[in-house]
Amino acid sequence: MNFSSFFKILFVSLTLSFFTSCDKDFNEIGSDIIGDDHFGLDRDTSTSVIAFNQKLGAVQTNNLPINSLGYYNNPVFGKTKASFVTQLELEVVNPAIGVNPVIKSVVLKVPYFSKKTATDSGTGNGTYTLDSIYGAAKIKLEIYASSYFLRDLDPTTGFAEEQPYYSSQSENNFDNAIADPIRLNNSTDPAQNDEFFFNPAEIVNFKTNADTALKK
Repeated sequence: MNFSSFFKILFVSLTLSFFTSCDKDFNEIGSDIIGDDHFGLDRDTSTSVIAFNQKLGAVQTNNLPINSLGYYNNPVFGKTKASFVTQLELEVVNPAIGVNPVIKSVVLKVPYFSKKTATDSGTGNGTYTLDSIYGAAKIKLEIYASSYFLRDLDPTTGFAEEQPYYSSQSENNFDNAIADPIRLNNSTDPAQNDEFFFNPAEIVNFKTNADTALKK
């Protein structure tokens, strides 16, 4: 037998087998397993599901990147009231501010998440869209002075760790530490207290120059 002819025949046979085994049609593995009938399961319309809210206890509320403010009444999940306590500090220790200084006003700025959508070509004022604002109803805003001292460090740990504060302390600690029951935001403008709302209008500050003309 001629081995050369044998190997030639074997090579041709393997080549033909290789080309005939190639299938250009692709098949999706696992397709049409579920189908449109969803395993033949039927929807249960005879059983009722009862859901309710359950309090999970106190949670730590200080040093949060985002804080809530306001009152929200959801017809399903109920009422949610959010407030916060903050503390003012002097920019420098023991500053020289004169003899018998009198505080005329205090401005509390609470920033909103907003996006500028347009700019007035004449005034330069911007139009903004507020984010994370739920509902358009007005709320009653109350600001009081507190005598509660907020510590930075926890004395129970030898002042080695930050002082934690929890949501359960609102009624027992913070509310009882209100120094004066008179509301601080007592402006005659109801938008500053009894009819407060989240205003998307741009805040513009003016100052008076030597010519007594207002400049933006």
